[in-house]
Amino acid sequence: MPITATGLASGLDVETLVTQLILADIQPVEQRINRAEATYQSELSSYGLVKSALSTFQGTVATVSNLEKFTIRSATSTQEDALAATATVDATAGTYYVDVDRLAKQQSLVTDASKVFTATTDAVGTGTINVQSLAPDAEAFSISIDSSNNTLSGVRDAINVSGAPLTAAIVNDGSGYRLVLTSDETGLENKLDITVTETIDDGAALEGLSLLSYSSTLGSGNMAENQAAQNAEIRINNLVVTGSKNTIDSAIDGLSLNLKEVTTDSLTLTVAQDTSGAKQAVTGFVAGYNQLVSSLSSVSAYDADAGTASSLTGDGTIRSIESNLRSILNSSVENVGGDYSTLASLGITTDAITGSLEIDNAVLDSALAANPLDVANVFAKLGRPSSSNVSFVRSTSSTKTGDYAVSFNETDTPATLSGTEITIANNNNRTITFDLTVNGETQTINYTTSAGNSAEDTIAIDLTSAVTTAFGSNVANITYDGVGNKFDFTTTLEGDGASLSIDAISNDSSSYGLSIKTGILGTSTTDAQINGLAATYDSELKTLTGAAGSDVEGLVLRILGGATGDLGSVKYGVGLGQGLSDLLDSFIASDGLIQARIEGIEKSIDDLDDRREDLQFRADRLESQYRSQFNGLELLIAEFTATQSFLTQALGNFVEANTILKR
Repeated sequence: MPITATGLASGLDVETLVTQLILADIQPVEQRINRAEATYQSELSSYGLVKSALSTFQGTVATVSNLEKFTIRSATSTQEDALAATATVDATAGTYYVDVDRLAKQQSLVTDASKVFTATTDAVGTGTINVQSLAPDAEAFSISIDSSNNTLSGVRDAINVSGAPLTAAIVNDGSGYRLVLTSDETGLENKLDITVTETIDDGAALEGLSLLSYSSTLGSGNMAENQAAQNAEIRINNLVVTGSKNTIDSAIDGLSLNLKEVTTDSLTLTVAQDTSGAKQAVTGFVAGYNQLVSSLSSVSAYDADAGTASSLTGDGTIRSIESNLRSILNSSVENVGGDYSTLASLGITTDAITGSLEIDNAVLDSALAANPLDVANVFAKLGRPSSSNVSFVRSTSSTKTGDYAVSFNETDTPATLSGTEITIANNNNRTITFDLTVNGETQTINYTTSAGNSAEDTIAIDLTSAVTTAFGSNVANITYDGVGNKFDFTTTLEGDGASLSIDAISNDSSSYGLSIKTGILGTSTTDAQINGLAATYDSELKTLTGAAGSDVEGLVLRILGGATGDLGSVKYGVGLGQGLSDLLDSFIASDGLIQARIEGIEKSIDDLDDRREDLQFRADRLESQYRSQFNGLELLIAEFTATQSFLTQALGNFVEANTILKR
């Protein structure tokens, strides 16, 4: 049963007295706890604001540290409807005069006009349609046609789902239905050979699947070529450039040309620096820093007039942030080219009163107009090659500042194949037939010597011509070795993609020293070095990557224009952005300074909760103590009252008796 003190005996307001006594003891401590908690909560909120402001500023630092902002090139065509262009960092500023003489086109084949179908449901035939693109290393496709898909529409659908590099369509030309086959890719190298292996189908209309055969190699077949494959052709400053597609990327380093229409007059293509992105990045950086300064001031300023402090006035962490930021912003970076190594040299200075940054736009604009890379030197990681045949791609935090020599040498060899000694003496009307595979493509070579007993070196020339005819280009040369009395084959392609083999022979081929044989593969050997150390070479991207564990680790350079030999040097430096980013990370990372302060404050708030619990325990104990004391007082007063009542009554009776006796 709880202890109570009602005040019935004493007439006192015991509840009020107990409450006031407890408050007198507890309230000062509780008020101190509440004030401390309010202070901590205010600091916690302020640190949250500071962390957010630092994170926002870090975003602007990342933007101004991005080298791409300073390497933007614009490419403007005076006839955008005929040619549009995009430029990368590797594009050299200048003016080019371009004529678009021919657009690349796809080959299109159509079934014979004299053999039209009356309906799309007419049977075509059954068997296998074999599709082979003439492009190097192209995959061959076999399409099965049986009773389930042997109609004109069925053949169309089977071709379209086969994955073969062509699209089939049915066209009604007014006289009936015809099948049109169109290569998916433009250019001469994407012409198609279509052969048919046919099964007898008595229900087939016209002449069966053979209606669809066509040889681009021979330029003939049962289908007609209603649009010939065609390469694009342009003239750049009157130099002829061709390509299999209407996008030409390899003509000028850093430029991608998108051909749209043939021109009648030369167009002008202008490549220039675009400094708008760089200017926006720099002004954004200044605005971001000024916003950070304002945020730091709002939580740490002291109002002298009002005599009031902010939540973090005099806070050591805020002072450390401000001091470290100013130190970096006022520092000088290593100059890897140009005239700028400080913010002040770019017209960016600090207001002595507010601590904010100010921009002299005239100075900044002049620096950007002269060379954006000179401005980038102050902010970004930057490599400045001494040779125009080398471009800086990127680096990592492992790359050290310095001046590093660059060299690149590449040795490519062709694939070769040598025959054995010729054993035939008479070259009159001899037929040489063999299957030759060059760089993965196989063709049958047929050649008959003349009646005039041709000399072996003449036969070699004629065989080379036969190979060129079969493949549609000069893919291999054949020469006669008089010492060894044999024929030697050599690919025109050099490098590790070159290969040669003879896969089948017939007639007099063996008498001419030919046999089924695989030649020696072509090779590519590179010697790439940065700072005198072997670098990793990517043949597809044409890039060199510095050796791991060295000063140039993570340094990536691109070789332009097929340049080789001693390629000068690259000066590499790190701008203010890296130092700022590292500093900001140390402040706002999950294990950074701000988070440590936040966790410390949260711990202090938790400690205040513990103190509140202790205070409540003390209040409960005091209440029990005071109620017990008042209860004892009530009992004592009650006893006194009872004694008083008894004595009053007793004495009253005693006085009354004496009064009677006296009378």
